[in-house]
Amino acid sequence: MRSFLRFSAVAAMAAAPFMTHIGASQAQASRTFVSGYGADTGACGITAPCRSFAYAAPQTASGGEITVLDSAGYGPVTIAQPLTITNPGGVEAGVTATSGVIAVTVTVTSGTVVLRGLTLEGVGVGATGVSMSSTLIGTATLDIIDCVIKDFAGNGIAISTTSTSIRQLIAVVDNTRSLNNVGTGLLVQASNAAQVLLQVYQSTFDGNATGVSLAYGNVTLGYGSLFANSHADANTNGGIDLTNSSASLIMKNSTAINNLGGGSLIVANDATVYLFDSNVIDSFNMAGSCCAAGDGTNDLFDLPGGLTTFTKH
Repeated sequence: MRSFLRFSAVAAMAAAPFMTHIGASQAQASRTFVSGYGADTGACGITAPCRSFAYAAPQTASGGEITVLDSAGYGPVTIAQPLTITNPGGVEAGVTATSGVIAVTVTVTSGTVVLRGLTLEGVGVGATGVSMSSTLIGTATLDIIDCVIKDFAGNGIAISTTSTSIRQLIAVVDNTRSLNNVGTGLLVQASNAAQVLLQVYQSTFDGNATGVSLAYGNVTLGYGSLFANSHADANTNGGIDLTNSSASLIMKNSTAINNLGGGSLIVANDATVYLFDSNVIDSFNMAGSCCAAGDGTNDLFDLPGGLTTFTKH
């Protein structure tokens, strides 16, 4: 009996590491890896990376990170949980969208999604570069950093959010270029009780139909937008359009020039624009009693008749 018990104990101890390994292999990892030489199998570890973002995302734990190891095209992806996709630099992390396909779809309802160092290419037929459409149940953050998004048949970046109660989306676009898209370079929409706080830094929205379009439906909940050290130039239907917005826009050291159609800065009655430091805007289209305030040295051309005073803040 003692021999049998000793054998059972030894067998159990020997099996324990094996069982632990099995459990670990089935768990999502906090950090996964993709490579042009990888394969869409396994857990996407650094010694056996996966080939596509779409396969790596479900293998990555909520709040985890997918790291790009080398230059390749990694395919469209849907991000359904808080997640970071990052290119540490020195390589191209590409996504080419075929006809009607969205390059990066974000469906999170709370938490943080970060896209860093991606090159999204629509080749004239892809639907949208980055699309976020969700009903918020908590605070959500979408960071788009060091990305190039171009040549889509629709919008470069399209963010649409709603909420049944007061919830906030913080959208940050930093050092990113949204270029030559048939639709809008950056479209942000909010409805019902959703609040959006948009922060744009050192980014460019050129050659699109409209450079930037902000549509915040509720003046008390719309919050504001910051457009700093950035450009909305040479767009065919307008530069920065707040026609459907009730929120404020702060422009700082930015340009909106050479835009056709509606003008370089298009604002409706309920929105307010604040111009700080040195901005260059070559045409205005301001409806009704809409106003702007400024502080600093701004080069403003073709001011509408009602826009004659700038108050320091």
